[in-house]
Amino acid sequence: MSSNKNLISAAAVLLTLFLLVPTTQVADEDVLSTAKVTSVVRDMVNQAGPNELVTVIVKMADQASFNGIEGQRAPVFQALRQTAERSQLSLVNSLRTTEKIGKVGVIRQFWIDNIVLVQATKDVIVEMAKRKDVIQVFENYEVHLPPRPEKSQSSLDGPRGSAAQSQQQLWDNIGFVGAKNVWNSYGINGAGVRVGGLDTGVDINHPDIAGKMITNNPADPTYP
Repeated sequence: MSSNKNLISAAAVLLTLFLLVPTTQVADEDVLSTAKVTSVVRDMVNQAGPNELVTVIVKMADQASFNGIEGQRAPVFQALRQTAERSQLSLVNSLRTTEKIGKVGVIRQFWIDNIVLVQATKDVIVEMAKRKDVIQVFENYEVHLPPRPEKSQSSLDGPRGSAAQSQQQLWDNIGFVGAKNVWNSYGINGAGVRVGGLDTGVDINHPDIAGKMITNNPADPTYP
């Protein structure tokens, strides 16, 4: 009878171990397969070695509120900084513990977008993805500008050369850097800001600056 009990106990232990190990693996794979983790990060993590550091961007769920401060540069910046510092604190502290030595490399915090760049091993990335205060884990991708269309010789020979194109459209770089998203999200578009130019000269009749130049020299015909 005692022998049967021992066999049953041993079988129960083995069954428990058999069930626990796959469950952990499945749980990790489930996290990596969710929309929270991009397919690129999932592939990088699965191809990485056990102790290999993979660079990812971790986006925090908490976002700053701009109610009542839209368009006010200093208050908007302060709200962004405070939100990032507060919401990233727990994550960053967890990455800097002694048990993470060798598993975490670079940690770089950002505040305009509430994100943290982290170099970490697979298990740490999975751990970050499981956090409720993390909304997304994506790759540190590069942005490449598309080639500019070739200009005809006649346009290059114009009075302003390549700058003679229509001013009805925004310059390419404004779209590439997402400036309109900043204008719409934060209410900051540069209105009222004076910009100084250090150059050999400017065309004050250019449609972008005509009537907008300012000088402190009363003798200048464009004063004030």
